[in-house]
Amino acid sequence: MNDAGGCWEYAARGGATSHRFPWSDSDEIQHAHANYWSSSSYSYDTSPTRLYHPDYDDGGVPYTSPVGDFAANGYGVHDMAGNVFEWCYDWYNAGSYRVNRGGSWYFSPAHFRVADRISIAPGSGYDDLGFRLVRAAP
Repeated sequence: MNDAGGCWEYAARGGATSHRFPWSDSDEIQHAHANYWSSSSYSYDTSPTRLYHPDYDDGGVPYTSPVGDFAANGYGVHDMAGNVFEWCYDWYNAGSYRVNRGGSWYFSPAHFRVADRISIAPGSGYDDLGFRLVRAAP
């Protein structure tokens, strides 16, 4: 992988190359898989609970889930979908916005596809935006 977005997607897929989401047991999304805003508008959103994840919504402003609350993907990486969008090093369409991936607790399942990208201006800050620390293999 020679670009940052390709590396993020490779890590998110966890070895499952033909799936919509980072988990390989299903192409559906439910609150059992991620912290997100569930909507019946998406046929692949089969969560029995709707709107914000009930475990991370106290009736006020919903919030992030602790790292590792959801099962790891095939590479042992947790939370590649949901919780917070992750800043990526690459630029969106070679422009002045950075790529963000993974979806967040505030968004619907459309942004949880492993291949989905959104653009956000550098310097922006939101409650559902973060980053992932990585290191080179020893």
